[in-house]
Amino acid sequence: MRVAIFANGHYGKKNEIQETFKNRIYDRVIGVDGGSDFLHHIGYRPDLIIGDLDSIDPHTKADYMQRGVEILEYSPEKDETDTQLAVTAALKMGATAIDVYGGVGSRFDHSYGNLLLLNELLAKQIPATIINSEQCITLVDQELHLNLPIGTTVSILSFSNACEGVTLEGFQYPLKDATLRLSNPGYGISNVTSESTQSISLKKGVLMVAVLTTDGHNKVL
Repeated sequence: MRVAIFANGHYGKKNEIQETFKNRIYDRVIGVDGGSDFLHHIGYRPDLIIGDLDSIDPHTKADYMQRGVEILEYSPEKDETDTQLAVTAALKMGATAIDVYGGVGSRFDHSYGNLLLLNELLAKQIPATIINSEQCITLVDQELHLNLPIGTTVSILSFSNACEGVTLEGFQYPLKDATLRLSNPGYGISNVTSESTQSISLKKGVLMVAVLTTDGHNKVL
């Protein structure tokens, strides 16, 4: 079951996000507080709205209430972020894959917290991706096979202290059984695809893979 979560973060070009969303099939869709406004803007009825509801437009909330959308409202004084609550709800729905739209933004603390959520999902063997019109981000602990257009910029960084046995194929700067470390982040930034298919694998650790989509193509992991 694939679940889409619309967080209250940065979406970039909303028409491109709308196109990406329509081209992917979801079994459930969750609006996170103000992220529900984007769904309302494109005329989509989510299965659930969740959060402390301090940023959702009152008209959006009222309209969805009238249309019978389930709304779970929490106190602002809580130990979880709204997006974390949405991920928990998605897991209760039976999610086997999760896409978080708008999962990064001007609040770096929230952005980093959402990356930690990806790490939690990775530990549960649930593929998860953060998406906006400029980039998509995922975490990998074994292997990832891609079909990105030649010339796509991809940054591959260690998310753990060290990633061992890293092999990159189909890139301008390939690697074979290399070690990537937190202490040298620049080593994996701004690689470029050089073949029509690409593969990323590692033997130990967790890699962050960020695909840049600023050239206008919806290249989603």
